[in-house]
Amino acid sequence: SVFVRFNSSHGFPVEVDSDTSIFQLKEVVAKRQGVPAGQLRVIFAGKELQNDLTVQNCDLEQQSIVHIVQRPRRGPEADAPGGDEPRTVLGGPEREPRSLTRVDLSSSVLPADSVGLAVVLDTGSRRDSTAARGPGRPTYNSFYVYCKGPCQGVQPGKLRVRCGTCRQATLTLAQGPSCWDDVLIPNRMSGKCQSPGCPGTRAEFFFKCGAHPTSDKETSVALNLITTNSRDISCITCTDTR
Repeated sequence: SVFVRFNSSHGFPVEVDSDTSIFQLKEVVAKRQGVPAGQLRVIFAGKELQNDLTVQNCDLEQQSIVHIVQRPRRGPEADAPGGDEPRTVLGGPEREPRSLTRVDLSSSVLPADSVGLAVVLDTGSRRDSTAARGPGRPTYNSFYVYCKGPCQGVQPGKLRVRCGTCRQATLTLAQGPSCWDDVLIPNRMSGKCQSPGCPGTRAEFFFKCGAHPTSDKETSVALNLITTNSRDISCITCTDTR
């Protein structure tokens, strides 16, 4: 199930399967709230989710918190299952920011030039490693946090973003972060808050523990100097890649 927060106010769980589409999720929420499904926007991890995506495509794990806001749309495509297609600019699709669930900032903490790490920075090896994993979700954890709640230790983390004005996770990013400075330094990134009546544009990033269900306000400290061996570099002592 996923936990839906409607119009940044009350929340409720919704039972979904991995192949449930975003449009089907909208229909369930629309029926419950008594509003048209075509007026609903689903916001998760800094991005508006398109109707034809599935829960699995969007990396919606169990107990994920999804924000759904009601904003009237224009045009006859509003109620169509594929009505959330990317806009086009000069005949081509508009580039959308990558979901925060697939952002990897580990390259920004590696040395830029080192003879001893030449194999780490070999671009050919990086491409081969990425191709082997395929276009889906990474098989490794991109972030680590210190959970001072029930875990009381280092755990895999989840990167999320909220509006700096209303502090709701309803902000869609104009551009995704490319380095740790984008995430840790305030006022570096912007977007548009989708909450009704909120004019916010400032992005505020935060981290959550990925080892247990968390509330909206529960956050963890990011450990940005800990990074996964996503490039499968062998240990010089035991030759293991773990």
